[in-house]
Amino acid sequence: MKPIVAMAVYKPKPDKEIDLLNALRVHVPTLRKEGFATLRPPLFLKSKESGAIIEIFEWVNHDLKMQAHDNEKVKEVWAKLAEAAEMVPLETLSEAKTQFPNFEAMQGVVCS
Repeated sequence: MKPIVAMAVYKPKPDKEIDLLNALRVHVPTLRKEGFATLRPPLFLKSKESGAIIEIFEWVNHDLKMQAHDNEKVKEVWAKLAEAAEMVPLETLSEAKTQFPNFEAMQGVVCS
């Protein structure tokens, strides 16, 4: 099975952007430690207009992606993400409505 690239879009809840960034710092490392994500470095982008954060990372394969939904450590991180942000479709971002969307590259979101 082939790796799958995923894009997740997080719209920070009021006064929760720091909590969101802290959860994102451990998200992919947790997925990797549990065997679900590849070593490809994640990419973090930010919408200038809405402040939404886009996380791009790579699952090992579809089956492992599905297994992650039953993993307690992963579910803990996902709960923190849900506390800090609303997960929204990419199409809700105004930039995504253009032919060539542009986003800010985020600095300082380092995954260990």
